[in-house]
Amino acid sequence: IIIASAPLGEKWFDRHVRSREAVWEKSRIDASAREARNGHKGKSIVICGDDRRKQIAHELESALFSAHYQCYYCGIENVRAGLDADLSDSEDFSFERIHHLGELSRILTDAGLIVISTIDSIDENDLSTLRKLNAPYEMIVVGAGINAMFSGIDWSFDTSESLKECVDGIMEILRSRNVIPDYSI
Repeated sequence: IIIASAPLGEKWFDRHVRSREAVWEKSRIDASAREARNGHKGKSIVICGDDRRKQIAHELESALFSAHYQCYYCGIENVRAGLDADLSDSEDFSFERIHHLGELSRILTDAGLIVISTIDSIDENDLSTLRKLNAPYEMIVVGAGINAMFSGIDWSFDTSESLKECVDGIMEILRSRNVIPDYSI
C-alpha cells in the first residue's frame, strides 16, 4: 500500500528512517523526564580508528559509570556476534552491521543512555548512515588517530595522547554539548 509519494531523489534508506519515525511507538516517559532522572541526556558516541579505540571506549564507560551516569558499551563485535549472528563475515554485510548498530543506538539513546560504540574502519557514508539512524538524536564521532579533516569526525586525537587525556577530551565534549553537567553532586 502506497500512502504518499516519496520526494524526488529520496533514497530507500531516507524513506526507511522517515517511516520508522512516523510509526515509532513513543514511551510515556519523555526525554526530559529521563534526563532529570539520569542527570544527563541520552547520546551516542562512536569511537573509530586505531587499535586503542576499545581501550578508550572502556575507560570512558568506566569514567561515566563512576560519575553515576547511565552508560553502555556496545562495540561492532557485539553486533556481529549478536544481532548479526545469522550473517556471514563477508563485506556484503558491513552495511547491515552499521544499520543494526545505528538502530540499536537509536533505541538505547531513546532510553536515555549514553551509548559508546567502536568501529575499526569507517567512511563518510557509514557515518552518514549512523547519524541518520540515530535521528532524532545527535551522535558524537571521535577519531582515534584519524585526521580531524575527515568529514564527520567531531573530535580526534593523535596516538601520542594518554588514555586519560583521550577520556578527558571526550568528557569535555559531553560537557560542552550539555550532555552531562559541568558539575556533579
